[in-house]
Amino acid sequence: MQKKKSLRLLITEECNFNCSYCCNKIPDVRRCFRYKKLEDIHFWKYDSICIAGGEPFTVLPRMAYVSWKVKQFEKRLFLYTNGSLIKDKMSKILNWFDGVSVGVHDELPVDQIQFLTTLKNVRFLIDRVKIERYRDIIPSDRIKLYRLNEYYLTDREDWVVLK
Repeated sequence: MQKKKSLRLLITEECNFNCSYCCNKIPDVRRCFRYKKLEDIHFWKYDSICIAGGEPFTVLPRMAYVSWKVKQFEKRLFLYTNGSLIKDKMSKILNWFDGVSVGVHDELPVDQIQFLTTLKNVRFLIDRVKIERYRDIIPSDRIKLYRLNEYYLTDREDWVVLK
């Protein structure tokens, strides 16, 4: 059996935003979802795991528990978040991850973005169309550009929604 490159583990489908362009609302993406219990996921198959959602910080205790469990497998661990719910006292949690990607949405205030730029392993995913409004706020080496609704679904990534 061929080893999968990565697992995108959606620990919740809840989100504090309701973006019309959310990848979780795209039918082609949703068709890739597999619903599993934590104990039924074969973490040993993956090179890396990305904790995602909805918004993982809406279920902070669950995110902490799942991240701790996944770390037991000694895999590279990443987090995808909209960044809006991260407060100073929570920033230590981000150190558990090899990288944190913050999808910058219109609703994210400038002061929250500025706070997130102070955290060491955070990078920002920004739609190419919106980049101009953030160039003076976010260091360019911490920005990754994307095109809205441009998702590359491949057999090198599994999408699992935690039951």
